[in-house]
Amino acid sequence: MPNYQANTSDEESDSELGSTVPPTPLVSMDITAEQSTIVIPTLLPKEQSRYVHSNFTPNDDNVIYGDNYVIFGLKTNQNVLIRGQFTLEIQRGAIEINGVVYHSSSEPLKFINPISNALPLIQATQVTDSSLLRNVSSVETKHLFTSAYKSVIRVSNLHTGLEGIGRLAPQLKHLFWNFNNLSSDDIKNLNEHEEAFTGYTFFPTLKPDNTVSILKYRQWENTLYDFTSLYKNNDLLKIVVIGGKNSGKSTFLRLLHERILSTTADLPLHILDLDPGQCEYSRPDCISLSSHTSVHHGNHLSLTSPSNSKTHYIGFSSPKDQPNRYDTLVNDLIATYEADGAIKHESLLVNTPGWIKGYGLSLTKKLIERLKPTHVVYLNNGTPDLEDLKIPPGTEIVPADGVYNSSVSKFSAAQLRLCKLLGYFHKKHDFAFDFEPLLFGAPLQVSYGEDCIRGVVVLGEDGLDAGKSKEIIEAGIVAVCSVAKTVLDGWELKGNGLQLIDSKWLNPVTDIKTHGLGLVHSVDTQKKLVNIYIPEFEDLSKQDTHEYILVRGRTEVPIAELASNEVVKKFGRTNLPYVSFEKLSEYDKNWKVRKNVQRRGQQ
Repeated sequence: MPNYQANTSDEESDSELGSTVPPTPLVSMDITAEQSTIVIPTLLPKEQSRYVHSNFTPNDDNVIYGDNYVIFGLKTNQNVLIRGQFTLEIQRGAIEINGVVYHSSSEPLKFINPISNALPLIQATQVTDSSLLRNVSSVETKHLFTSAYKSVIRVSNLHTGLEGIGRLAPQLKHLFWNFNNLSSDDIKNLNEHEEAFTGYTFFPTLKPDNTVSILKYRQWENTLYDFTSLYKNNDLLKIVVIGGKNSGKSTFLRLLHERILSTTADLPLHILDLDPGQCEYSRPDCISLSSHTSVHHGNHLSLTSPSNSKTHYIGFSSPKDQPNRYDTLVNDLIATYEADGAIKHESLLVNTPGWIKGYGLSLTKKLIERLKPTHVVYLNNGTPDLEDLKIPPGTEIVPADGVYNSSVSKFSAAQLRLCKLLGYFHKKHDFAFDFEPLLFGAPLQVSYGEDCIRGVVVLGEDGLDAGKSKEIIEAGIVAVCSVAKTVLDGWELKGNGLQLIDSKWLNPVTDIKTHGLGLVHSVDTQKKLVNIYIPEFEDLSKQDTHEYILVRGRTEVPIAELASNEVVKKFGRTNLPYVSFEKLSEYDKNWKVRKNVQRRGQQ
C-alpha cells in the first residue's frame, strides 16, 4: 500500500547514462498582451520564431464552419498549423506535410498533436501528378474552386478521448487540445474566428505562441531525401539514430518513417524500439520489434497496434538497471529481424536511448557491433567525436544538427511516461480512450496454479519470502507473459499457491511472449484468483504448450489511478483502496509529497 511522507518530493531528475547537449540559447520575443493567445510564450529560439504560427488568416471567404468540420481554402504558399486531434481530407489540389506531398486522392489522414511535440505544417503546394487528383466540389465550397485558391482541405473532429486525460492527471490537462480548458482570460483574447472553434477537437495556431512548427527541422531535409532515395532504389537500410537528450532523435525517426512509407515501395518498414523510458511503438517500459505499412501522424502513444510485433518487458525506464538482461533481449530482437525482415530485404529504423557518454557508450557500442547498421545518424550541435564507438567497416556516419524543442520542456520525461502509461491502460481500441478510473470497473479474474498463472518473478530480486507473493504484486503493475512448460519445468518454484520464481531463471531466457501489462487489483487466496486490470485490446491467448507467469519490475502505478480527486470522492479519504498513511509492510510503496505546496499544473 502507498504510504505518504510529508514535506518531501517525489520529483526526481531524469538523468541519462551520458552527458547531454545544452539546448539552443533562448531569447525573449516582443509580443504584447493584445497579441497573445492561448499560451503566451516568454522565450523562444530566435532562429525559430518565424515558424511559430500559420501565415493563413481566416476570413468569411476562405473558411467554412460545419457542424463537426471546418473547410480551409489555401492560396499559393499559404500554410496552417493545427493543434489537437483531427482528420484531414484534401478536397482540391495537393498539400505538403513534413516534405511529403499528398494529393486529393489520398485517404483521410488522422492527426494526434499533443503540445509536447512540434506541429506539422500543412501547406498548399503544386500538384506533382494530375492522375492522383480526385477533387471534390460542393455548393458550399464552389467559390474555393477558383484561380484564387490553390488547395482546399476539410478538417473534421477526431474524438479519441485523449483530451480527457486531465480527469486522472491534472498536470497533463493541457497536453491535448480541449477548448473547455481555456480560462476566461484566454477566451477574451480570441478574435471572432478563433471563438468559432468552440466545440471542435482542433484549433488553428494563428498567432505567435509556444507551438513550434516541424519546419524548423529543414536542416535535416537533405539527409531525409538521401535516405528516401536509397530506399526507392531498393537499398537495404539499417539506420541507428543517436544523440544527446532531447536532441530530436524521436522526431527524426518519425519524419524518416513518414518519408519512407509515403514512397511507392511495397515493402514494410521495421522499427526496433529500444528506449524503454521514451518508447515510441512499445508498451511502457518495454522494447519491441514491429512492422509498419502506414504512416502515423503526430505522437504514437500506443494509438494503433503495429502488426507482427515482438515485445520484451524490461521493467525499468532505463537499460542501466539490468544491462546484461537488456543486452540479451536486444540481441534477441535483432536476431528476430535478421531471420525474417532482413532476409526479405525489408529496412529497419532503430530508436535507441542514443547515449554516447558514460556507461551508455558501452550499450551503444554493443548495439552497433551486433546490428552492423548501414548508417548511424548522430544528432549534435558541433563536431562529432565518435572515436570511442568504433564504427565497423561498411557503416556510414551521418552527422546532423540536433534540434532542441523548447515546448518539450513544459512536460518532464516523467510526465510523458505517465501519459504513455495512462494512455495504455485506458485505451479501448485504436484511437479510442476512456479515462474513467480503473477502480470504478470490475477487474479480470484469472486463476493461478497448474495450467493458469504458475508464478511470479520479481526482476532483480532473488531469495524473497515465498509466502509474500500476494503482497508483492497487489496494487502493482506486472507483465503478463507466457513461457514454454518445458522451460518452466526446469525452474525452481518456491512456496505454495501463487509461487515465487527467482529472477535468475528469467535472465538468460528469451523465448517468452509478453502479452501485455496489468494492474493487479487483488489476490484472492481462497478462490485462487488474481484480479487484474488488463487493457481490453490485448490478446491473452497462448499456446497449449505454454503457461502464464507474472513479471514484476519497477513500473510504478500512477497515483492518479488510486487516489485521484474522483476516486477520493467516491470512496472517501478513510476508505481508499490500497492507500494508507501508515507503512504496514516492507513491500509497501512510499509516495513522497510536499506539504502546503501545489504542483505545477494542479494550481
